Amino acid sequence: MRAITRSNQVAGGAHGTPPPRDHLIIGCAGAEQVPGPTVRYAVITPEGLLMVREAVGDTGPDEWGEPYQHELWTAVRDQVDPDGGAVNGVPLAGGMRAKVADAADHLPRVHPPNPVGSAVLISLSCAPRVWRGSIAIMGEETDEGITTSLTADQLDTLAGAHRRALSFYARCR
Repeated sequence: MRAITRSNQVAGGAHGTPPPRDHLIIGCAGAEQVPGPTVRYAVITPEGLLMVREAVGDTGPDEWGEPYQHELWTAVRDQVDPDGGAVNGVPLAGGMRAKVADAADHLPRVHPPNPVGSAVLISLSCAPRVWRGSIAIMGEETDEGITTSLTADQLDTLAGAHRRALSFYARCR
């Protein structure tokens, strides 16, 4: 089963590197998929680039028989922790959640500091700290554990926080 994720650049980072073109993410083999919506989420890279991504939000049973968005979480893991594949969530304001690599603090060469992402998370009610590596920002999670797309209001809030963080870091240079 394959899912195509699309990438749209929202705001340029320090290096102005454009996001990669469409790429394929291989979903879990053998899982029966139920057609679902496309889920829109955002990624903030250590270079300060904010990208909007989309992945297929199909649900299928996990190893315990619960609904799970195999292709979405494969795409998020590939963005946040492509080497280790271990991702954890942090609640944010407005019903959003940040997804970060579990091992980011222990592997500084693999997961460089993300000062712009850290500033964005702080502005979205996250406790102050230095976050490392790419950070995915997701929409709300339903009571059934299904993640929804970022809404237009959430994207606007995120883009505003990102602009303020970039402006702050530009003044510091």
